[in-house]
Amino acid sequence: MAFRLDSRATAVAIIPPAHLHSSINDIRSVHDKAYNIWPPHVNILYPFVDPARLSDAVQLLRNSLFHGTNNISDINVTITDADLFRHRKKATVWLKPAQHSEDALRLLRKRLTEALGCEEREGTHAGEFSPHLSIGQAALNDALIANLIQKAAKLAGLEWQCVSAVVLKREPSGEMTIVEELPFGAKYSTSTLESKTSTQDFGWRTCHSFTPECGWTRSFWHKKPAASPARVEPNTKVTISSYNVMTAPYAPPLDLRFPLIIDAISSIPSSSSVKVLCLQEVSADMLPLLLSDHFIQRSYPYSTHHPSTRLLSQRNLVTLASVPFTHHVLQFAEHHKSASVADFGNLGIQVANIHLTSALTDKSVLAKRSQMDLLTRFLARDTSGKEVFVVGDFNLTTSAKTIKTALDERFITRKTARVLQGVIDTSLWIDVFENVSAPALKDGSDADTEGQGGATFDRMTNRLAAMSEGLIDNRPQRYDRILFRKGGRSQAENFLIFGLPADDETCASDHYGITTTVSVRPIQAGSERVPGTVATDGDGTLPQNSRIDDRQAVENPVAEYRSFQRPRPSTSSSSSERPVVSLRKLPSAQDVISRIRWDPSLSASEFVVGYSDRFAGVKEINLVKWKMETTHLEFIPMHRVMWIKRKGDGGEKVWNRVERTMTLGVE
Repeated sequence: MAFRLDSRATAVAIIPPAHLHSSINDIRSVHDKAYNIWPPHVNILYPFVDPARLSDAVQLLRNSLFHGTNNISDINVTITDADLFRHRKKATVWLKPAQHSEDALRLLRKRLTEALGCEEREGTHAGEFSPHLSIGQAALNDALIANLIQKAAKLAGLEWQCVSAVVLKREPSGEMTIVEELPFGAKYSTSTLESKTSTQDFGWRTCHSFTPECGWTRSFWHKKPAASPARVEPNTKVTISSYNVMTAPYAPPLDLRFPLIIDAISSIPSSSSVKVLCLQEVSADMLPLLLSDHFIQRSYPYSTHHPSTRLLSQRNLVTLASVPFTHHVLQFAEHHKSASVADFGNLGIQVANIHLTSALTDKSVLAKRSQMDLLTRFLARDTSGKEVFVVGDFNLTTSAKTIKTALDERFITRKTARVLQGVIDTSLWIDVFENVSAPALKDGSDADTEGQGGATFDRMTNRLAAMSEGLIDNRPQRYDRILFRKGGRSQAENFLIFGLPADDETCASDHYGITTTVSVRPIQAGSERVPGTVATDGDGTLPQNSRIDDRQAVENPVAEYRSFQRPRPSTSSSSSERPVVSLRKLPSAQDVISRIRWDPSLSASEFVVGYSDRFAGVKEINLVKWKMETTHLEFIPMHRVMWIKRKGDGGEKVWNRVERTMTLGVE
């Protein structure tokens, strides 16, 4: 049966290789409203098929491209100019492919529509297919349009060899994500695709694996993590480590430092069979050395990269592990900044490797928070009970003295100092160092050294760190961290620093490495509850013999209201009534809003926030429109939030500041 090209929830497109994304996104990030929704792309089929029929359509297209007669060969895409479409209220500026590229892309579309049993003109504007790569939109103003076209025209000359198309599907957030790859022709084996498109960092990929017989290989291309809830064995232990291995112009020669780097990594103690190592600032020179080292091959035989992978920048993220995984690169708005998220399948674990923007300035702190917010939103999607860890170089200044100096010298504003404290949302994340070392930190607190405990970048003890002069001061900073999600099934057993100076004071890197071993409790059989919530009986009440974990209630400000027992309703009460609990310590409005936004069992669109307006009294706003960023024009301080309620249920207030009550309906 023929397919209809009438759904804007799916698409088939050509994606430029990732090394071209930076120059394209320089313009798109400013002018393209779809910048955060679509990667740079040339649509071949958009609209495409209904998501319910996507699997069948993809199979037809794959068979046609792989086994059909007159196979499509690789397509040379060359950008020669910029052009525009005029609409009723705006204009869209786009990159125009050369004539030979247009002809090849039109032929590709013709082959795909034939395979689907569609007319070639279906889904086009006025029956004509015009291959284009959108750069941005401008108002119908000749000067604005000319300015945008002038910017886009600077990209003329971009060229790449395309050996496959991709299938995209719209997520609930609106983002179009890659779910399948469609190689052109049977002559392209997986290894051929690997060599031709190794720089395309999109979608979920399988890792590379090492065996003595075959070296580093990858068995197949893209694979998305399983959506089913993860199941882990009892008492699963995972050792997670992070190490910024240093790439700097003043760094000593790599051949001198590399043996020290391997010595540092090999010193990581581990009592677990599952080991994950997150590296930052891996250079193109270091990568092949790293993956050819016998210790690495033996201890971490799975990698995000191949020794021949073409790296996109001088400072790259590389994740190594003792067990296989799939991985995804989440690109941030800033140049060469991203997160590498590894998914460990049936182990029920995801580990995000990050390197946030450096420096302590107003702009850089906002960039850090934006990056962390984007990563948190990404990790909140479809985790299906997975334990989530965020690991790496956060570049967050921790010394209280340094922050005070920055304020006194007006390097940053007081607003930035507040934003700095909120880059890591403590209602969502637990810092392993603070969690394990809390008693010692409390007992050894000192006003002069506050925030310097566990420092990983220390100019006073590390010769390589001392080679870079601090713009504010030279106090030690705990830049590197390991976070895990609050209310989950993980418990950190220790926190250790490795890569410390040798007896002769030599160091492998300007950063010290950090490591922890984490115990992960299994999900109870038959339980589909969100991690961090309390299991209930069938009627929604807690079992009689259950008790709240006191440690969890202290560590997690949201857990206090997650964990209250719901009174068993009397036989005369209506089953639709929601009991109200008066709280000794009311969770903050920010905690409740964060819980609603990130809890996959809740929908922010179902809630309304009531806040005090200086002139109009109490006003309401949909929670999805609530702005948490202090720099946003519509920002409203949390102390003005009066209540949070559901849109339905007769306007039930799930959180009430005045009455200091909260219903368990929020669960």
